[in-house]
Amino acid sequence: MKKIYIKLLSGIIAIIALAGCSDFLEVVPDDSPTVDIVFETRTSAETFLATCYSYLPYHSTSSVPDFLAGDELWLNDLLDSRYPNQSFQVAKGLSSPNNSLNDIWRSMYTGIRDCNTFMEHIHAPYDMTETEKKEWTAQVKVLKAYYHFLLMRQYGPIVIVRENLPVGSDIEVAKKRREPVDEVVSYCVKLIDEALPDLPSNLIGSSVLAQKVTVVAALSLKAKILVTAASPLFNGNEYYAGFKDEDGRDLINTNYDSEKWVLAKEACKAAVERTEEERHELYTYHEDVINSQVLSDMTKLKYSIIGSVTEDIASTEKIWETRGSVNQAHYMAKMSDPLAIISDFMLTAVAQIYSPPMRMAELFYSENGVPIDQDRTYPYEERFNLTVTGTEEVDHIPYGYQTAVLHTKREPRFYANLGFDGARYLGYGRFSESAPYIAEMRAGRSTGYKGGDNHEYSATGYLVRKLIHVKSELRTSGVNFYTVDYNHPVIRLADLYLMYAETINEVDGPTAECYEYIDKVRERAGLDGLLAAWDAYAFEPQKVRNKDGLREAIQHERMIELAFEGHRFWDLRRWKRAKSMMDNQPIMAWNVQSGVVENYYTRKKIAQQVFEEKDYLYPIPLTVILANDNLKQNPGW
Repeated sequence: MKKIYIKLLSGIIAIIALAGCSDFLEVVPDDSPTVDIVFETRTSAETFLATCYSYLPYHSTSSVPDFLAGDELWLNDLLDSRYPNQSFQVAKGLSSPNNSLNDIWRSMYTGIRDCNTFMEHIHAPYDMTETEKKEWTAQVKVLKAYYHFLLMRQYGPIVIVRENLPVGSDIEVAKKRREPVDEVVSYCVKLIDEALPDLPSNLIGSSVLAQKVTVVAALSLKAKILVTAASPLFNGNEYYAGFKDEDGRDLINTNYDSEKWVLAKEACKAAVERTEEERHELYTYHEDVINSQVLSDMTKLKYSIIGSVTEDIASTEKIWETRGSVNQAHYMAKMSDPLAIISDFMLTAVAQIYSPPMRMAELFYSENGVPIDQDRTYPYEERFNLTVTGTEEVDHIPYGYQTAVLHTKREPRFYANLGFDGARYLGYGRFSESAPYIAEMRAGRSTGYKGGDNHEYSATGYLVRKLIHVKSELRTSGVNFYTVDYNHPVIRLADLYLMYAETINEVDGPTAECYEYIDKVRERAGLDGLLAAWDAYAFEPQKVRNKDGLREAIQHERMIELAFEGHRFWDLRRWKRAKSMMDNQPIMAWNVQSGVVENYYTRKKIAQQVFEEKDYLYPIPLTVILANDNLKQNPGW
């Protein structure tokens, strides 16, 4: 009965917190006798610890902007009209203070409030050791820092909630002001630094504890926070001149400070060194045989690229993970089966609705590891023309298949990330190199547009393969689409390596160490080192030997390596490249409603994006502003 009573109280506290935060940003009192009861024992305190973790974002294409609010994925018109997605409305420029899409203001402050409550009462359980209390407190401090960072990344200057207010505080005291981004960053770093001595070591091989904050996760998060703070959005951004609080303080510093990159580099270096001590490595696929089928080297290479995201227990690459699994059925293709085992009925189990625009297909390198517009040997001007595949393409596309030049002679990550018309899918229950599934995406084909009210088709002619575990499979009995679930990474090692390379270049310019960490990522992708590839194939081989050119190359490498993982949305903003890449830019696609090959491979504009300078930061919801007149709205909103 006592355990039931404690759980009930925890639920009541959570409900009260959520209800309170719907009115205004508050640091409301939380010092009631019921909270003391909740923290009476280790078991009940652990339940509250789980509550603090429960605010971690999860892989949602609707509630978080990471995946569908930018230019990385698109939806077809029929699906969009039938099932409106709030992130996709942001991508179409429909956000406003009165239409608070992707609103995390309330949820993150509720999470911060619960973290404060935990830290204020964790001393109480009688059956816990002091060591364990310190470790749990350290984890919650990092969570609190992360929730502040998520708010800052989305809204810029925010209210820092250092502690909950005592009982009896005046309501006006609870109406706090926003604090400058630099102050928010300093506070987040301070919390993480305080936590580091008491955090546990790594948890490689444990899927159950994958979300748990470790030393490596905390150091990597600190690095990400400082890299964000050093980037152009928050470092010398003149657009925010005049964006001040009532005391005249700049809420976003408009003066560039090179020291921010120095701090970011030091943080990245510390995180990288600790990952080496803790035996983190870039993931590589090692199985030679699956279901009695021998895998080719190219298939294993693709599986290494996919597994960097989808492997849990076997992976040493993931540093920190989200809660909740990816809905793989929404990315899976309704594929053609040369063995005629898979029926049309079974294919209803997968939805194939998330569509990368053509710009994502053009993003990936040529097979020589340089951008396709830089490769002297790549037929860039003919990339949209039709071709017939030869023997050199059989690892990716059937021999003799009519497709676009754009789909040929590309790097392994292109084929591991993207599905397209003619793409071979080896995996998902089929591992025979001689009988793979085939994505046939012309209208009327298995993967293509069916007409009528069928909304399960790609809007662009592309699908995402990377987020589907290779052992998720279509089955002839039971559940038609069986998924091997996994936690989506918040930070993985390749992300950290490329952040480190970015900071080295900003502080020291091109150095051997900078190229070393870029090349670690490229090597796992089956590519030569950056300098070797550019020297051998690029029109401008010297470009990656100067700071500005190398910066562009590192950003390009990040956009490829971390594609479809929720990083591009935030990277384009922190680099201040979102406007140039999205404003007044068309979303291009193949003519997916045609079944005739010559017509299908005709480029078509399906949307025109708009991105204004104000869009770099989200508006604070109008209801929050009206309830707290001390909060200043973001510029332009």
